[in-house]
Amino acid sequence: MAGRRVGPDDERLVYSLRETALRLGVSLSTIEKAVRDRALRSVKLGRRRLIPVEAVDELLAQAELRAAATS
Repeated sequence: MAGRRVGPDDERLVYSLRETALRLGVSLSTIEKAVRDRALRSVKLGRRRLIPVEAVDELLAQAELRAAATS
């Protein structure tokens, strides 16, 4: 799976921490902190920590609400 290109028609259920960071355009440490602070839901599968696609959507929706409340 390494090096696999993810297209718009991709129907994956989860992303790795690195993939999540790349998709959101933030650093890996930002994603790790969000997981640690429980701002971003994650699941542990074996040794891997994975981010459900819905959790990314929720994080973005929360960020939009915060931005709207402050403007």
